[in-house]
Amino acid sequence: MTQIPITLSCLLIIVFSNNQIPDSTRLQGKWDASVLISYPRDTVQIESNLDWYYDKITIKTDSGFVTLLVENDSIIGTEKFSVINVAEFHFDDTSHGIISFYDLDISNDQVREEDPRFTDQNFSFSLYENENGKFILLDNHFNQFGRAIDTVEYEFITNEKLKIYDKTISRLE
Repeated sequence: MTQIPITLSCLLIIVFSNNQIPDSTRLQGKWDASVLISYPRDTVQIESNLDWYYDKITIKTDSGFVTLLVENDSIIGTEKFSVINVAEFHFDDTSHGIISFYDLDISNDQVREEDPRFTDQNFSFSLYENENGKFILLDNHFNQFGRAIDTVEYEFITNEKLKIYDKTISRLE
């Protein structure tokens, strides 16, 4: 008879304690932010390598991506585009840290060795919450227009998903 209340109590503790995990713990790590990136203009990236007999030309548009293999001004083939945009959150404490933005080739099994906080595009951020919602405040530092703070509202964070505006991004690790 006492087995049922103990089991029920354990289940309730697990359910309610899961909601008490701080957002910083859930947000820490790498997220596939590709759906958040838009290309208002076509972007062309050309890669050349001495070991290749061709050039790779990657074209990014809002309608999709394509990688062309070009030799002597002729298209000799295409490759699957396997690069995603990553947003990686590094926390200094429970509500402040650095967010790194970089591209990651998911077809390449090599482990990324350099720390993105030293090599990629980085911004300071803070988590803020009030009665109107939960926000990530991105400090765009100083530029020609002065200091800019972007406010990004997020709806929820789970261990695997983050919903920002109407888009859901997924954890990579």
